Parts: sequence; structure tokens; C-alpha cells
Amino acid sequence: MSRWGLDAWQWHHFSERCFAVREAKLEINMSRWGLDDDGVKVWCEWARVHLPMFLERRSFIQRDAVLIAYEVNFSENHLGDRGVHRLLKLFHEMGVGIRVLKLFKNCLGHASAAALANWISEARVALYELHASHNYMENDSAAMLLRAAAKRPDYPPEKAGIGKAPLWLRLEYNRLRDSDALVERLEKEMLQLRPGASHDGGGHSPGG
Repeated sequence: MSRWGLDAWQWHHFSERCFAVREAKLEINMSRWGLDDDGVKVWCEWARVHLPMFLERRSFIQRDAVLIAYEVNFSENHLGDRGVHRLLKLFHEMGVGIRVLKLFKNCLGHASAAALANWISEARVALYELHASHNYMENDSAAMLLRAAAKRPDYPPEKAGIGKAPLWLRLEYNRLRDSDALVERLEKEMLQLRPGASHDGGGHSPGG
């Protein structure tokens, strides 16, 4: 049951107030809605209809045929692996690229990490930030995410006003073991995957 006391989510529970355009950047905010995997399934069905309507009314201009959402925030819900898969599938099918994805304080495990790694590898624009702390990912999950970024040719991407910026990855308060050793091992692996790259000391926060 959601925080609204709902046994079953319906379209009328949602509002286009979760969409915003600020400084010509699309934002989607569904934080703290009490959404579980079933709720996300209904939201995706609703958003498939209502997001294009919202953008048309705002005369929002897509660049290079890619709809870029600067920030997508589904933090502090009850999303599990099925919910994350449905969410990313929706954005893929709608041609939405994401720059900042917030999924902290959910119930994400290894299958979510696999879906997110695939997103990092295949998305039409490079992700700047992935906030996935306070979940249930383990060492293998962290490794999948970092390998996906290392294998993508356009990392580190250009960030307006900053220049090249590494992926900012938040994974603290997951089920990572011996995080210092994990970081050391993965840094060596990343250098093998990206020969010639140099370690700049930023971009990850594996935590424990």
C-alpha cells in the first residue's frame, strides 16, 4: 500500500505537476510518492500519454531528435528491480535521454544494476550522475555500473560550464563489502578497459 493508502494505483492519482521545464531543461520529479513496482507500471502507462501532451503545450524543443530530461527523480520510493526496468524501458521507447537520475532510498538489487548498466551503455546521451545510495546492490552490481561507463566511448562527457566530467556515482549504504579494496580493484580494471586514461580522483562514491 502506498503512502496515500492506495491498494491499487490509477491514472487519476497522478498529475502533470511532476513535470517541469526550468531554464529550457525538462525535469521529472516523482520523489516520495510511495511508488512500488505496480505503481510505477501505472505511472509509465500514464506518462506515455501525458508527457507528450505537457511538452506540446510548453512548445518544448527537442535537440537532435533526442528528448533530454536533465533530471529524473524517483528517489525515496519502494521501487524494486521490476519497477526500474519498466521505467528505463519507457524512457528508451519514448526516446528520452537522462542526464541526472536519482534512485536513492529504494529497493534496488542486482537486476536493477544490470538494467542501469545497460542504460549507461546504450542511452542516447551520456548520464552525468546516478544517485543510487541506500539500496541493496552488492559488489558485482557496482562493478557492472563502472564497467558500462568505462566501455562507453563518450565518457567522460562534456558538461556545460565544467568541461569533461566523470560519471558521478553514489552507492553508499548499499551491500558493498570491503569498499576500499573494491575501489582499488575496479580502478585497475578501468585502466585496462580504457588504456591511456588517467585517474583523476573523482566521480565515484561507493560507500559501504
